[in-house]
Amino acid sequence: MTRALALATILAIASSGCSFVLVHGPQTDEPEPLHWPSCTETRVLPLGDAIYGGLATAGAIVLLQSKDEWAPLGAAFLLPIGLTVLGSAYYGYTRTTRCQDARAAYEKAAEEGR
Repeated sequence: MTRALALATILAIASSGCSFVLVHGPQTDEPEPLHWPSCTETRVLPLGDAIYGGLATAGAIVLLQSKDEWAPLGAAFLLPIGLTVLGSAYYGYTRTTRCQDARAAYEKAAEEGR
């Protein structure tokens, strides 16, 4: 049982969401950045997190409705993973939005010669 618990812990940590690790917001909060913001603009990773988190959460809900004696254990494992990954999707979405806004502000300032 200890190997199974260790494996479950490793899988839970490894599946915590790509956006927490791989999505970066702009380094500055200036309304008109002086340099091109180095950040993640694409929403591919937050979208993947949203899909994965939604499926894990839906799976937990399905398991909670099951009459199988092991279903609550599976739901207890899936629900925290699903909610964590959905949180990662939200985090990634907000960071990519800030990146897109910062890049648009930079481009507008550059066009106006500032």
